[in-house]
Amino acid sequence: MEKNMGFFDQVIRGIIAISLIALNIKGIVSGGLAMTAVIIAVVFISTSVFGFCPIYVFFGISSRKINKTNSKGNHKKNDAIYLIK
Repeated sequence: MEKNMGFFDQVIRGIIAISLIALNIKGIVSGGLAMTAVIIAVVFISTSVFGFCPIYVFFGISSRKINKTNSKGNHKKNDAIYLIK
């Protein structure tokens, strides 16, 4: 399992997960919506902790920084979403 999530992607998922849990604890959401929010929060927390998203693999993308080699053979870092070939 190779990491395919960048730092900011992990942080954003963590913030969303904490927000969903807070909504549930404060009672703003209830019933089926609350259960769905908790499930999404658990998935977001686990993917951000491990840095791996199975949906990214399905679509062949990665938000993780990778080293690219330029024409001179030097490595340079790019900070964008890349399609995995």
